[in-house]
Amino acid sequence: MEKKKVLVIEDINQMFLLYKYCLESYFEVVQAKTLSDLKNFENKTDVVATILDYHIPGENFEHVLEYVIENYINSKRVMISGHADTLELKQKYGRNLDEVFSKPLDDYTKLAEYLIELVGLDNLKGDQTETTDEQKNETSNEQTAAKEQKEEDKEITEEEIRNDLLNRELSMDEISAIIKK
Repeated sequence: MEKKKVLVIEDINQMFLLYKYCLESYFEVVQAKTLSDLKNFENKTDVVATILDYHIPGENFEHVLEYVIENYINSKRVMISGHADTLELKQKYGRNLDEVFSKPLDDYTKLAEYLIELVGLDNLKGDQTETTDEQKNETSNEQTAAKEQKEEDKEITEEEIRNDLLNRELSMDEISAIIKK
């Protein structure tokens, strides 16, 4: 199953990597650092959610938000900002955003759950679990095959050791016979 895309508009790579780490199990996570990146992004209609940072150096947030609204028509919009007054941001932009969060989030891992619910992909978790179960079965099968191969190798090794010991015993018997003569 092809993952749905989440666009993160964030100029700080470490923050983008944090979002990506939290979301990549469920979504394909892509980054835009500037308005220019947004304009050059292909397949705008494939983006199901956009995470916007309020402060992007050299960019006007209103212009970025306006561009997202006009061009990413299938996308839900979430602002995550280090701005001290998120209530003010909600009042100012709330009608154009689906949610406003303050940075740092209390639990970044909850972001994936929120986005899954926001974009209406509740079945995505089930699909991911099925994939995980399939992966577990594949891993289990691989481990079983490796264990069987190891046991076969062990049997061969034990057989070789027995033969080697028998050869040594015969050699010792032969040596003893020669010495007695």
